[in-house]
Amino acid sequence: MPELPEVEAIARTIEPLIAGRRILATRLLHPIVARNSPCDTDGPLSLANARARKVIGVCRRGKYLLIELDRGWLAYHFRLSGQFVWYDRRRPLGHVDFALDFPSGTLGFVDERHLGRVRWLDRPEDLPGIARLGLDPLSRDFSGERLAGVLRGSRRPVKLVLMDQEKIAGLGNIWTAESLWQARIDPRRRAETLSGRETRDLARSVARVVRRALKSCLDPAPDFRNPEWWFENGDKMARVYAREGRRCGRCGAVIRRVEQGGRSTYFCPGCQR
Repeated sequence: MPELPEVEAIARTIEPLIAGRRILATRLLHPIVARNSPCDTDGPLSLANARARKVIGVCRRGKYLLIELDRGWLAYHFRLSGQFVWYDRRRPLGHVDFALDFPSGTLGFVDERHLGRVRWLDRPEDLPGIARLGLDPLSRDFSGERLAGVLRGSRRPVKLVLMDQEKIAGLGNIWTAESLWQARIDPRRRAETLSGRETRDLARSVARVVRRALKSCLDPAPDFRNPEWWFENGDKMARVYAREGRRCGRCGAVIRRVEQGGRSTYFCPGCQR
């Protein structure tokens, strides 16, 4: 699933393609992409509001990508496998769920599993998932003190708190695991047990990991003209994620995998305490 660094990289790369341009047409090829439930009929109809609107800019909030229009917003959530594809000329769109036609080409939202979602909004906060987002690791407000306020009093495992979008916006399974490894903190520990020093170290690790991941996602930048593109450097950065049975590059212990909240958690039992 695209997390904060990947979505941020997509937003920064797609903005030069569409900012300042007017949407000629909207094409909804698979209505499920605009529905919050099987009975939702307003979502698919509302996407037509983007037609003839001018793109002001593109940004990210948590794992949401937002396209600001001269009236309203388009909010995309990539879920597990959604992505953008750019066509310089209009042509058959294959698995595209939703498309925006511009004078210079077409921006298609592709998700073969049809799990991704697109919504038209008067303002981003009208979507509950955005309105409830917590602290963003790329914001100036992200600090050890602010993170301590999030962790304080929580008996949940620290990894699950970091992945809670209402607590910390944008982190997912991969970069949470990497941040905890960098900070030498066991993901199974109760959040409330972290000391002040550990919390400060964790905040620095989260910010460092996210910024390094963003840099890797932009080098090379996403190639929206290639339907097969995906981020190439994430696996190279991983120190624990999906490395079960391998040796930790820091202490040499064997990396373990456990299940937390229905997801796999990878950590080093030798140096994460």
